[in-house]
Amino acid sequence: MSFADSINADSLRVNAMRNVLLCFLLIAAAAGGPFLWAWLRTDTGRDPVPLSVDGPSVDGPQPSPRAAEIDDVEPPSAANPMIQAMRRMIEDSPAFEEHGDELREQLTQADELLSRIKEDNRRALASLRDGPSRRTRPRSRPQSPHIILLDLGDLSIDELRCYDERAAKTPLFDLLASQGVRFTNHYHSFVETSAERSALLSASTQVGDNNLVQSFVDAGYEASIIGNCVFGGAGPSQHGFDSWFGATTLERARTYLPKVIESNGASIQLGGGENLEFDAQMIYVTEAISFAERQRANHPFFLWLSLPTPDVEFFEQGAEPKSAEEKTSLRRGQIKRLEIELAEFIASLNRQGWAKTSVVILTSLSTRRPISGDALESDRQRRAPLIVLGPGTVKRGVVDRTLTCTADLWATIADIVDADCSATESHSFYRALTGKRSRSSRTRKHLSWKAGDRSLVRFGDWLYSHTPGQESALYDVTGDTPAENVAGFHPQLVVRGKELLAETKTN
Repeated sequence: MSFADSINADSLRVNAMRNVLLCFLLIAAAAGGPFLWAWLRTDTGRDPVPLSVDGPSVDGPQPSPRAAEIDDVEPPSAANPMIQAMRRMIEDSPAFEEHGDELREQLTQADELLSRIKEDNRRALASLRDGPSRRTRPRSRPQSPHIILLDLGDLSIDELRCYDERAAKTPLFDLLASQGVRFTNHYHSFVETSAERSALLSASTQVGDNNLVQSFVDAGYEASIIGNCVFGGAGPSQHGFDSWFGATTLERARTYLPKVIESNGASIQLGGGENLEFDAQMIYVTEAISFAERQRANHPFFLWLSLPTPDVEFFEQGAEPKSAEEKTSLRRGQIKRLEIELAEFIASLNRQGWAKTSVVILTSLSTRRPISGDALESDRQRRAPLIVLGPGTVKRGVVDRTLTCTADLWATIADIVDADCSATESHSFYRALTGKRSRSSRTRKHLSWKAGDRSLVRFGDWLYSHTPGQESALYDVTGDTPAENVAGFHPQLVVRGKELLAETKTN
């Protein structure tokens, strides 16, 4: 039975479930999205379970909920965790006192339906996961770490409490940042998303045979991408991936409630007409958990999990929030939802033991808004979050000010896995992560970009700005307070800024 047939065959109960889900999401959004599960909540007086890529908490193993799944190798006997969270919300909220019994009954029916759908589609999805035959590749070193790249869509530093104390609480990201290295001067290489993804793959805007994925394959890794699998005109296999699951067109990648998922070239239809809507975050994280569960011991893998961070455009027409306050509240609720899904993925890595042998990289490869023409605002928008964790390899609880950009991830990862990297535009910041030198470690001295007519260059603690017909400006961008133009006090730095811009134009 197909996923769509399973859904349509139970349209009445699905409709009830859909109404409850929509009700739950709207209430959560109206409340600012405070619907993290108890083990992630920080505003109830209860401490969150200390998720750690280093393994179980020192206080002993803690029970953790399972993420809502469309596939599970275990018999679907346990209640769906999303239903559990909704049931707890019903029991704790006075607003549901009048209709609590009716809603709890609907949740029970929805839970039964979800369990049956998971079981009906387990075999269908499993058949797609065989994918292409494994390629012949060199034997990897036994100690080679797994590499997990968590691409957080267009999440900005302004939305993470560990980067901006004015942001709403983001307990998962803050916790992970405290267990690894958090970079405060990491920048997008490009504003345009496809160019940014190319910068990650090949440290340039050109698609070539020599790229990050191929270097993994040459080092004996299994390479997979889940989520946004869009790479311009080339497909995932052309970039060297062994398997992929998600969206291979820009239109599908921007759809938060997907109707079609592609898996190694095959298409999975997710319903039509009356259907139960599974959001992209849940589907992709669920598949990532399943991917990790299928991996063999002593066989390293590279997993790129590219998740959408939804904005108002992802919601059904006519249901979009109108005011700025509503949009902000909805966005915060969506980020909390992202934390819920990622928390289960991290917990799954701990349960399977992969966390002890994995390097996890959290960053974003997309910007939310066009880069402003204002120098300081442009600098702020161009920055991206970057958090790296790796027990036994990466330093712990460190805030690092090294100047880095997306293109530098390739050389750095290559150093971690001892792979070849001949990309001259990529600077490895391996030493900032581990405190050890590598064969390709080198510090990026400056980074330049354009914002309208304005040319900007970041070097050291300084941001130099030049606009034709206007006086040059120089800002110290290391502090939290708004910077002032101090070009008149540092003429030598202004000269250095001009030299770097001229050098950039001639290269």
